[in-house]
Amino acid sequence: MTTSNLRYAIRVLFLRDWAWKLLSLFIASALYFTIRSDISYVRTLTIPVEPDVDVSQKADMTFEVIDPRLVRVSLRGSVSLINQLNSDLLKVKIKPRNGADGGVTNVIQETLSPSMIEGLARGIRVIKMDPEVVTVRYDWPITKRFQIAKPVVSGKAYGGVDLRYDTSNVWVKGSQRLLNQLDPKTVQVIPEPINVDGRMQGFTARVKLCPPVDATRVTLDPEEIMVDVRITSKE
Repeated sequence: MTTSNLRYAIRVLFLRDWAWKLLSLFIASALYFTIRSDISYVRTLTIPVEPDVDVSQKADMTFEVIDPRLVRVSLRGSVSLINQLNSDLLKVKIKPRNGADGGVTNVIQETLSPSMIEGLARGIRVIKMDPEVVTVRYDWPITKRFQIAKPVVSGKAYGGVDLRYDTSNVWVKGSQRLLNQLDPKTVQVIPEPINVDGRMQGFTARVKLCPPVDATRVTLDPEEIMVDVRITSKE
């Protein structure tokens, strides 16, 4: 092919119907980046690191400290999947390691992995966790009994309110060092308030108990009590 023929071919390729070709290139580029963003959307969330309590109850040690308690996780997936994700359900769950090395103090550098994250939907990939390592300190578990504080009511009932319940103590299981700092003579387990606003007749309430320390570090037995709420008419 001669130089003149080559120039003519290039002129025809790029200049003939150049407006349509430019429009086609723009549409193709827009479609490419739209599809790419739809399948490659990245979002970074901060989620808590928590012990696997169900597994901890069966192990021969318990969690005392996890540091840090929050990690930043970068997720990749489609825009629709990422936007439908409920970030409140995402948690990094750490399972205790059986067979502590003989001492009460047992500090481990735990490497986090995507398989530890609960609440992820299919089609979403974890591309980064920051930090990748957390410090976990284990301790031997003990159980101590604490008194339950008198429940309180919220709101205003149409009459006098009298609370009756049979359970007065609760067993708290957790780290030996942690629970030994709590004096059962002065520390109580607090029930959640009972809402009686606008009530005219008595009812039975299932009241959750609030642990005296961070709920992720101890377990309660029982976790809630039944309260018979009696309302006496003012008349």
